[in-house]
Amino acid sequence: TIEDGIEIIASGVFASSLFTNIKLPNSVKIIENQAFMNSCLLKNIELSENITEIGAQAFYNCKSLTSITIPEGVTKIGNGAFTKSGLTSLHIPASVESLGYQVAEESAIVSLTFAENSSLTFIDHRAFMNCDSLVGPVILPDGLIDIDYGAFNSCDKLKAVKMPDSV
Repeated sequence: TIEDGIEIIASGVFASSLFTNIKLPNSVKIIENQAFMNSCLLKNIELSENITEIGAQAFYNCKSLTSITIPEGVTKIGNGAFTKSGLTSLHIPASVESLGYQVAEESAIVSLTFAENSSLTFIDHRAFMNCDSLVGPVILPDGLIDIDYGAFNSCDKLKAVKMPDSV
């Protein structure tokens, strides 16, 4: 159990941990870079409803983590945050403004969805590259301005991506 009052999960603090379940108290606002990186046994994490940022490689290589609920209020998901994770679905809430490069590259994602009225304007390069299980369709949100190179490269099962007029 992580104590209430903790506001930041520091870089690497739980990297390579053997935890299988974690519940973050609502006092947590930021998950820093590599906080849970290589925690291969982590199956479930309940995020604080007050989190605003998920740092780079925060859940990198968390192969047992098959689902996560990203709360409304998160504005940034950092580079490689879910790369090589076991996530099978990923829903991006309306508050997220940008997705870092390689945000979920080589993950197990089958379903990728975006909230209506999304604030997302930018998807960085290689964001979902090599997501071999992603079938779609992926409906990108209105207001999206830029999708960088290779965002969906080598997603061999991906059948359709609906682009908004804003791109």
